[in-house]
Amino acid sequence: MRVAEFNQYGGAERLQLSEHSEPATCSGQVKLRVMATGLNDFDWGMMRGKPYVLRIGAFKKPKYSVLGCDVAGEVAELGPGVTEWSVGDRVAVDLSDQNWGGFGEYTIAKADSLARIPDDMSFVEAATLPHSGVLALQAVRQIGGFRKGKHILINGAGGGSGHILIKMAVQAGMKVTAVDTTSKLNYLRKCGAEEVIDYTKENYFDRKDMFDLIIDLQGHGKAASYYSCLKKGGRMSLVGGASSTIIGVLFIGGLMSLFSSKKLLVLGHKPNASDIAQLMDLYSNGVYSPVVDSVYPLEEIQSAFEHYRMGQPKGKVVIDLSDK
Repeated sequence: MRVAEFNQYGGAERLQLSEHSEPATCSGQVKLRVMATGLNDFDWGMMRGKPYVLRIGAFKKPKYSVLGCDVAGEVAELGPGVTEWSVGDRVAVDLSDQNWGGFGEYTIAKADSLARIPDDMSFVEAATLPHSGVLALQAVRQIGGFRKGKHILINGAGGGSGHILIKMAVQAGMKVTAVDTTSKLNYLRKCGAEEVIDYTKENYFDRKDMFDLIIDLQGHGKAASYYSCLKKGGRMSLVGGASSTIIGVLFIGGLMSLFSSKKLLVLGHKPNASDIAQLMDLYSNGVYSPVVDSVYPLEEIQSAFEHYRMGQPKGKVVIDLSDK
């Protein structure tokens, strides 16, 4: 089978196409024929080994040579003891807490980590949700849910998780302020943001006591800056960002939260099938439609990551492995 693999930390140039044997299933697992895999910051971080916390247990050499966690495909083979799925079932899965492998034509997944893809959803669309969508869903839960009339700021809003958050917030009747780069501002307005901020021209940390909720997907600020932006009783969820920001929010923000009604939180992502299934239901009920920025074949995965790392994609970049 074809895979895109890397054996040294670095940029997209480290990715090479190779031939591997198909993986074997163990008890409770299924083999998937991968049809599409979405790119994520997690993939990009694992490839570069940055932040360095991603090198724990694999400081010099990557632990996983074939990345890709946002996976959509078909069940190709059942391992011993698997009865809830059938060969040919269309499924989606987040492999970031398993053995990755979405940048290969076949991979292995735990049977209980899969969610069924609706019949009218394409594999490319489905590959936008298992990781990015669940991050959005869990961030919303962490800050206590979306409530009508509240004002939320979403930083990094133009990526794979951000547009989902905008649509969920608008659906809930909230005012949305979305932050991203210049080229994405019109796109954010089309997603439903009432106000947009170009981070290259304005620092949203200058807006004091303005937001009920903040979800930061690309955090690079200090805990005190987030604190000053929140209204009394406000909550912030840090989904991703610089190591210094994550550490600061965890420790300094945690300490500040002990003595205030404002709460600064770091999201601990937990991949699971039930959250993916909930996102599929939102799609089936017309609440949410996946946004695909671009699609690349496996042979062009280097170009896909080069496009991704420039920070310009509006929605998801997806690798198509279907051979169609």
